[in-house]
Amino acid sequence: MDRWGNFCRLTACILVIVCVVAGSCTKQRPSGRENTLVIGEISAFESLNPLGTTDAHARDVYNLLFLMLLDEQADFLTFKPRLAESYEFSGDRTMLTFHLRNDVVWSDGTLSREKHR
Repeated sequence: MDRWGNFCRLTACILVIVCVVAGSCTKQRPSGRENTLVIGEISAFESLNPLGTTDAHARDVYNLLFLMLLDEQADFLTFKPRLAESYEFSGDRTMLTFHLRNDVVWSDGTLSREKHR
């Protein structure tokens, strides 16, 4: 009887795995969700404003939504250009100037430098 019980448990486990895999391998998308990014988070966040929140979960989301001028490197001391190709401080260190890459565009496809002319 012990072998029969083990066989039944193994068969049930395999059946459950097959059902889960088969159910998740669909090509159909829920209606109305084309071109939609769905992000799962384990808690609610206070805001998606990068200037007004210190919430790590919100940071995960807005880092996917907004492109930064610079990317902070793993050492937390240096930055790598992203939208900005370079930056410089004024002599008295009261002004920071970013020089944008030439290929940066707005969401409508207009070059960022043309938008301000």
